Amino acid sequence: MGDLAAGKISLVPFAGRAFPELHIPLIPKSTYEVFVKDSVEVLRDYYPVVYAPPMNPNGDLYPNITVLVQDNPNDPFDETFLSRRTALGAKFNTPFDGRTQSFAIPMPPWLVPLPVPVGNELAVTMKSKEDLLEEEEYEERILGDLDDSGYCSEYNPYGDYGANRSGEFIQLDVVYEDPNILQWTKFTLAWEDIATILGVLLKPLGLIINDHGLFLRDEKYERFFGPGRAVYFLTSDPDEMMHFIGLDPDHYKRGFESQEEIFAWIAEGDLIPPTGLPLNIHCEVYDQSYLWSEAERKVLQNRPMFAAFFGEFVRNGPRLTEILRRSFDQGLTHNAVVEFAVATFPKASDERTKLAKVYNLRMRGEKRLKSLAHQVAQKWDIKNHGANGFMRWIACEEGKLRVKRMKEALIIGPDEQIIAPRWLCKCNDYTFQYIVRWLKENIQHICDMELKVHQQKEAAMAHNW
Repeated sequence: MGDLAAGKISLVPFAGRAFPELHIPLIPKSTYEVFVKDSVEVLRDYYPVVYAPPMNPNGDLYPNITVLVQDNPNDPFDETFLSRRTALGAKFNTPFDGRTQSFAIPMPPWLVPLPVPVGNELAVTMKSKEDLLEEEEYEERILGDLDDSGYCSEYNPYGDYGANRSGEFIQLDVVYEDPNILQWTKFTLAWEDIATILGVLLKPLGLIINDHGLFLRDEKYERFFGPGRAVYFLTSDPDEMMHFIGLDPDHYKRGFESQEEIFAWIAEGDLIPPTGLPLNIHCEVYDQSYLWSEAERKVLQNRPMFAAFFGEFVRNGPRLTEILRRSFDQGLTHNAVVEFAVATFPKASDERTKLAKVYNLRMRGEKRLKSLAHQVAQKWDIKNHGANGFMRWIACEEGKLRVKRMKEALIIGPDEQIIAPRWLCKCNDYTFQYIVRWLKENIQHICDMELKVHQQKEAAMAHNW
């Protein structure tokens, strides 16, 4: 399960600076809207579904343009990327990485260059004479390698590298999505950071929002089976997810006029927990950092909408107190959310039933292992070889027990954790009594075999010494 269990919160698949060698400034809102409209019209000639997600309504500047398209499995992508680049008016494009492809479109001459973001600050970038001279030398070298067809023999599958790279460009990221997950991806891309904020708020309750849908970690079984082994898929339907969390889907579909309206909508969710906002009931503590990995912190520090929510909106005492009081009164806990989820989503209930069956079987086996260890404690040297170490010598074949041969037993080392074998977990009480009697009769033989192993090891060590 890997990333799913980790609960990654950096959802929006912006390509970042896909063209580090180009000058890509921030785009003003008016220009952004024009380019989005034009790009959508062009891409509709290639894809059955084209969607431009709405961005932060309070935003004035945008780093790049993102457009979601429904992937067409019959699309000869390698044969047509050049026509798309031409149709979009782009000079360069990145290789397709399986999900995203970026295009660099020259900035129109009527647009005044804007500052380029550097970390959380804005800094105007001016190219020095040395930089311009280096660019000219690079262009001359590339132009000298052009063959008769006009393509660069050194490198030219993804753009005219003989073209002038000076000036400003707009980066267009085209995200390709499977039809089965298209609606969910629309939700994760829309309104900039809604999905990211919800992901952080719900993470402490074990709910995970990622690119594949809404998932739930069951901590009870995760502690037993290990990370990622007790994660239930809940839904990839945005409406189902919003109903489950207690958000108003009708309001979401109407859209938002301001960032503050988005924040208020999020705060109304029934499952927005006090643990998601790590303050006590008196709002005395504020620290989100322990919820994030180092990689997540680096991503989130460059997200202004996220920073506005956790840095300004939730610091507002009355609003925050209302959220915390409501959640506190409801007794919102991880276990309560698990029970709510399995009652709401049948697939999650089925997965939990399967895990519970295995868990109960294993716990039954562990209990019987302890009982067997107690029965032979006087014979078996528990201190040196582990309470259940004798089990590595026992084999069950066709319902009959036997002491393993030396080579068989040594596959499991004396320091390895002994897990109750399936035959011990599944046997009935009558059979278990037979196992107890057999073990008492054979424990001395098992101890002798174990002693022989240690003597051989000591002899080998003495010889090597």
